[in-house]
Amino acid sequence: EALRQILEELGLAIAREAYSLAQYAGRRTVRREDIERAARTLLRGYYSTQ
Repeated sequence: EALRQILEELGLAIAREAYSLAQYAGRRTVRREDIERAARTLLRGYYSTQ
C-alpha cells in the first residue's frame, strides 16, 4: 500500500512537470521527451547514480 501511494504521487508529479514543459514549448500535447525530461528532473539523484 505504501509503495502504491508513493508511485502514484511520483507519477502525478512527473505528469504535472511534463505538462508544464509542453506548455513552455508552446504545445498542448505532452510528448515522450517531456515525460523523460520531467522524470530526470524529479529523479535527479536516481539518474545520477545509474
